[in-house]
Amino acid sequence: DWSSDVCSSDLARATAAGDPGHGRLVGTVAHRVLEQWEFSRPAEEMLELIVPAVRATVSAGQEDLHQMLAESVADILKPFVRSDAYATLAGATILGREVPFMMPWGDGQVLEGVIDVICRSGDRVWITDYKTDAVTAEEAPVRAERYRTQTSLYAGAAADRKSTRLNSSHT
Repeated sequence: DWSSDVCSSDLARATAAGDPGHGRLVGTVAHRVLEQWEFSRPAEEMLELIVPAVRATVSAGQEDLHQMLAESVADILKPFVRSDAYATLAGATILGREVPFMMPWGDGQVLEGVIDVICRSGDRVWITDYKTDAVTAEEAPVRAERYRTQTSLYAGAAADRKSTRLNSSHT
């Protein structure tokens, strides 16, 4: 159920772009679109997944919100399809999507998560985690550093302990 992680307070606040509720909904819809995205297909075709994902996330009767969310998600995905990360994904072999994992972590704790995409490009396997934060080009390196621990843990969770060399990225 796609709408289970979108709370009603997010819907109530999401009418204002820049509001945390709006950002949460945009991230939820963008992630759902990317779950279905076929990177080898023309990006224009894949952008058509946005409106159905919005409709599946936000109930009917909120057309203004639907339109605002669809535009916000498109604003995120259009630059993404022109990025180096997208080019890597488009030329890669997708090994897994939405891959759940559990691994020991810390003092008797268990780390549980879901890896967005595992793919092979050339002789390397990449762990990709989608991020929809609004950042400038100048802020990107600092923001990427904030996610380094997460992607390193994901790479460790997915690594074949024998020989696979994994790379992590946040897209």
